[in-house]
Amino acid sequence: RVGRGNNVPVTIILPQLGLKHGIALGERTEPDIDAFWNDFEVTLKLAEQALLERFDVMVCQAAAAAPFMYANGTIADGQECVESVYNSLKHNTLAIGYIGIAEMCQALFGENHAKSKKAHAFALSVVQRINEYAKEASDRNDLNFSCYATPAEGLCSTALKALRKQHGVIKNITDREYLTNSHHVPV
Repeated sequence: RVGRGNNVPVTIILPQLGLKHGIALGERTEPDIDAFWNDFEVTLKLAEQALLERFDVMVCQAAAAAPFMYANGTIADGQECVESVYNSLKHNTLAIGYIGIAEMCQALFGENHAKSKKAHAFALSVVQRINEYAKEASDRNDLNFSCYATPAEGLCSTALKALRKQHGVIKNITDREYLTNSHHVPV
């Protein structure tokens, strides 16, 4: 639809879950896939909650706060907004994003999704679950949730620094200067 855009994304740092439930830290010889999925579902619920809280804050603004956007048709139904911009922003997307598929797989299985069919299948199932969850959240909330392959160079660096602080330098996971965007393969 013309005039539709993204309200706000939330990005899941997948390597954190991979490290917690995988083999990379040496705490187990096989990944704990059931625990990964349990934590992943909790994380998806938190992402939905965060997006809804942000949306609630955004729709409280008056159209006068951004007259160019709401007054001239730049955004769908903008002209109908006065005290609240809900009727316009409801058309936009609330995105559940992700970074670090490669590092998540490396942490879980010892190989990334480009080098292992098992890791590739698992990575695909993670993205499929985000997409399914986004559809479920859309139905639950009568809003447009989506699966978002996050292109976040700044976040990829910030998240890496946090993982390094928590877990140290781990080969093929935290030994570069960034995590990979979304489902990219390390260069």
